Amino acid sequence: MSENERSPMLGPAMSDLERTPRVLSIAGSDSGGGAGIQADLKAFASCGVHGMTAITAVTAQNTRAVTAVYPLPPEAIVEQVRAVAGDIGVDAVKIGMLGTAETIETVAGALDLVLGAPVVLDPVMISESGARLLDEDALETLRAKLLPKVTVVTPNIPEARILAGEDADPVTLAEAIRAANGAWDVESALGHLTAATREVLGDKEAHLRPGGLKAGERQFTVSGIFLITPDRQHNLLVAEHEVPPEQHRLCIPLDLGHPGWVVQHQRPLILANTDEAPDFRQILKTSRMGSALFGPMFWRGQLLGQLITAAQARNTYGPIDLDIFMGFAHVAAAVYMAHGGPEWLRTLVPTRSTFLD
Repeated sequence: MSENERSPMLGPAMSDLERTPRVLSIAGSDSGGGAGIQADLKAFASCGVHGMTAITAVTAQNTRAVTAVYPLPPEAIVEQVRAVAGDIGVDAVKIGMLGTAETIETVAGALDLVLGAPVVLDPVMISESGARLLDEDALETLRAKLLPKVTVVTPNIPEARILAGEDADPVTLAEAIRAANGAWDVESALGHLTAATREVLGDKEAHLRPGGLKAGERQFTVSGIFLITPDRQHNLLVAEHEVPPEQHRLCIPLDLGHPGWVVQHQRPLILANTDEAPDFRQILKTSRMGSALFGPMFWRGQLLGQLITAAQARNTYGPIDLDIFMGFAHVAAAVYMAHGGPEWLRTLVPTRSTFLD
């Protein structure tokens, strides 16, 4: 059979697939068609990408309830991934329902078959009908084995709080936003948000874990915002907390260090352990920071600057923290514009002593 005579049942020819982004969904099957791989395949098709699946569990469900869940054996999950990765290829991965600790470990290992492909994790825990879809004893496995391997996590707020393993009180977030909206000046408004990131984010026991701190170190956090100056030549530090006073209005070249990387790539960045980042440069005049987050602030497609926070203990921050942090960055951009930020920024003239070249 020639390529032009291929049966529709055989799907597109490989030459077509090579030109079409290929996305693998590793998730459960929803007999009702409203979630799981069925929903993913519909979404993939609407975006013009070729969808593939590795089913982790078969569920019996409808619009009212999940009546049964049947996990697939680990070897079946791995073989599905191996089959498509070895022939069709995988450009990106989306992970959904996993269910058990055994399945999580299996999927984490299977990701080694698609190295280099960005991975999006939707940490499915509870169905819309209220059925539990992730075993309680699987949470730690999810945090330890899978989260370090994913690119983006897309939890809702309750899932984010659970995964972060902390009491990220939504009241704190709401209060920070209300305070920012009610502030009289730009920097005070932004300061409410940068202060809240220190309260809400991070593993509060990171400094107690092996390798968290070195001899003579203590856990502390800093936060602030680097705004791009009007001439777009420098990053200017504002709304900072726990930064040495002499670095108030610190001004650094736009391409310096990891803030420069964020400007160049216009993407968020997490340094879970700066010891593992050979190009890390300590910019603030504090002792070396061990873990850091950088969240770009966009307004109508333009990069305004970036929200930053850092802690001395290594592995204080993880992927979940970065996702929550980006929520803060989006709010910060809106607050900055609502308070006339660009006009205010033009009034700031950093002194020569605050420049770091």
